[in-house]
Amino acid sequence: MNGFSEVSDLEVIGYGNVLTSTMLPSVEPPVYRFRDDPDQILVPPFSLHGNLVIGATIISGQEAETLAFRGEITLFATPLTAQPGFVLWIDLDGEVRYELRRVAEAELGRIADEALARAEHEFLRDLNAAEHWSGVALSADDRRIEPVALKAAVLIQRGDRAGAEYLATLLPPSATRRTFEKLVQEYLSMSRRHIMSNVASIRPVAAAA
Repeated sequence: MNGFSEVSDLEVIGYGNVLTSTMLPSVEPPVYRFRDDPDQILVPPFSLHGNLVIGATIISGQEAETLAFRGEITLFATPLTAQPGFVLWIDLDGEVRYELRRVAEAELGRIADEALARAEHEFLRDLNAAEHWSGVALSADDRRIEPVALKAAVLIQRGDRAGAEYLATLLPPSATRRTFEKLVQEYLSMSRRHIMSNVASIRPVAAAA
């Protein structure tokens, strides 16, 4: 274990995960190496405080290659200059983004908004698509309760109440069980209204026939 290192002495050579398209977008902890000693690699878990990386494990370059081969970390072909206050994240297209935290959070918030809106739209038409886009919204911002509630509503529509109940145990810290259940019912009510509206629009045609 390393005590602490200064971000300004490092470069980013990867991140501490291997992602598939279903896991995007995703904020990831960087894998660092010292610019003046490239065989000293810092891997997560660690904490970042201003210009300091605290508590990282230091391994050799060969050990880092082994971790990448095992599918435990991802290494870049070209390193990035490490910057204090920056966040490493992977966007929906699988592109690596390394930006100021406020810039990254704004973009992830936009993605979460758009994905949730699409999930709510698809909930009335395609449950698989609704589940996918609610997952995207949650990946972009895991502090939001709406994507979790929508996923639960999808499971209930499929008859999987046990799965929906399990999701209630995964709520973000700021959410309450009562708020979650209220949102789930609102989504289910929205679906019922949509179905009744479709039925009502069909009846006059059937009567005329």
